This record gives sequence, structure tokens and C-alpha cells, in this order.
Amino acid sequence: MKPLSASSNGTEKFFDNLYYRKDERWFALPPWAKFYLELGDLLSRFDEQNKRFVVALAVPTRSYASALISSGLIMARSKLFFRDNDLEYYEKIIALKVGTPLVYREGNRKKSAKKADNHDYEGKLHIGIQIDEGTTNTKKYISPENARLIEIAERDTVRLPQQQTGREIAPPSQLLKTILGEAQLYDFVLQTRLENFVVGPVNVLKQELETSLATSLSTRADSQGYLSDMMRVREFQPPGTAHRCSILAAANKGNLAATNDTSAFAVIFDGSLGFVKWRDPWRHFNWIVILDRTDPNFDYAVDQVNNEYAYRSEIQHQRKLPPIPEGIEIMFFTGDL
Repeated sequence: MKPLSASSNGTEKFFDNLYYRKDERWFALPPWAKFYLELGDLLSRFDEQNKRFVVALAVPTRSYASALISSGLIMARSKLFFRDNDLEYYEKIIALKVGTPLVYREGNRKKSAKKADNHDYEGKLHIGIQIDEGTTNTKKYISPENARLIEIAERDTVRLPQQQTGREIAPPSQLLKTILGEAQLYDFVLQTRLENFVVGPVNVLKQELETSLATSLSTRADSQGYLSDMMRVREFQPPGTAHRCSILAAANKGNLAATNDTSAFAVIFDGSLGFVKWRDPWRHFNWIVILDRTDPNFDYAVDQVNNEYAYRSEIQHQRKLPPIPEGIEIMFFTGDL
């Protein structure tokens, strides 16, 4: 693997003032951790028609690499797409068939609902939803501006009660509140949008996600959370909870079904085994490949990366990367879809 030159754009990011806790003490994130977060942030803005990127990293140890890259990517894309596609989302909800199962957020509660007929009010077509089978307030009409209070439920049918108080929403962490702000916060924690898959050691990743973080050393009590708050992994969330990432074990034969989901932005191969075993079925995704030099399959995986590089797109555009920490090599190239 050949290292690629890098430069920083100098823009302050949410992770510039991020701290982690170890043995009841707080420390500033080390440069290598910020590098992974910033790399995810940078990759989130890749947008070349009919192209996909491949980023391969050779690292001294894989610890936290995929978790931090994924978190940087997810945080950046949540900001990138927030409010940019409101009209698209409204049009998607307004066009749903009557009876489609929904979830509706009212205050700090989530209620089961189903799509009802739409209603024109003062020249605006409002989204019709039904939230119970009682005799009063059975229907509500949601303005286009509030379309994001509605989420399509992950089930085929819904049976509404006569009356419902709804399920109280667990308050998001102060960490997310500080990073995203009030306006974007509930959109992030209540709206599912799968951004990336991680193929790697599930139990190790789960342990890494329990790392405590804070956005301010002086007021850390008001800005604390966990690394898991940023990734929102489907497999570690309660059933029916919105998610942004899915983690798959490299040895799991069921991974093949996941490769059919084209909604995700990227797949992160956390380790040589996952990359060597699963790279072919995931060719329609952007790739982030993390190769640990201590891995027994490291040399073979590097050969496969170099082979991919030989079949890269004919035209390559130079990329600016964050400063690369000592001991890490990185390769970036694009391929044709």
C-alpha cells in the first residue's frame, strides 16, 4: 500500500473539543482518534456520479478505527442531509397509501398511527394520519413543515387502540444535544437512515461503543454521552428504535442478504477476514478497509487491495485528507459502478 499525501482544511469540527473518560479521569482525544473522525467526516461528502471510493488503511492496531470513522461519517451526513431533503421527505409521506403503518411523535411521546386521507388547508396539502379508533380526535392533519414528526413504521400492519397515550421517548444524551443542537436532535434519534455497515468483531465493537465522551472539559457533566450515541447501531438498539448503522460478524453467512440493501452509503471492513471474505458481494458500495498489521491475513488482504487498485477508474481526482498520524498508511482511489 502506498501512502497518500494529506492536508487539513482548518475548519473546526465537533470533535476538535471532544474528551474521553478512562479510570474516572477525562482526557482530550489523541490525534489518531481525531484523524479517524475527520476521515469519516471527509468521506461523507463524496459524490461522484457512477463512481465509488475505496479507502484502505494499514494500521498498527484496529482498536476504535471503524467505530470512530463510522461516527464521523454518520454525524457529518446527518448534518449534510438535515433539512436539505425536507420536501422530498414530505412528498414521500404524502404519497403513502391509506392504511400504511406509521409512528407519530407528539411532544416527548411516540404513538402508533396509520396513514389517512390528506387534506387541503389554506392552499397546503396536509398529511392525514389516524392515531386511534376512538370517536374523537381520530385523525390529525400534519403540515408540510412538520412532516418529520411522522416516521414509516417497520411493520406491515398496525392495530390502533381506542385511545393511546403513546410511549415516552427516552431523552437523547447531552453529548448528541451539544453536537447536533435542539432542531436536529430528534430527527437524528427518531428517523432511521442506514448510513453504513461495519463487517467486523461484533463483541469488540460493542465494548468500544461503551466509551464515555464529553464535548467540554469544564462542563462535561452537561455534555456527556457514549460513542454508541453517535453510531446508533441497529443490533444494539431496542426493537423498533431508529438506527444509522448495522454491524455484521465477518463469519456470519447471513451477511449476503444485507448486501442487497443499497440505501447505505458505505461498508467498513474492520479487519482482513471480513474484507477477504465479503468484498465481492459489496462491490456496489463505497469501501473503507481497515487492515491491522498484526492480523495473520494482513499480507494477503493488502495484495487484494492492490489488485483492486489496478482496476481503478481511469481518471482519478486528487483528494485532501486530514494529517495522517505516524504508523498509518492510507490509499484512496475511485472505481466505476
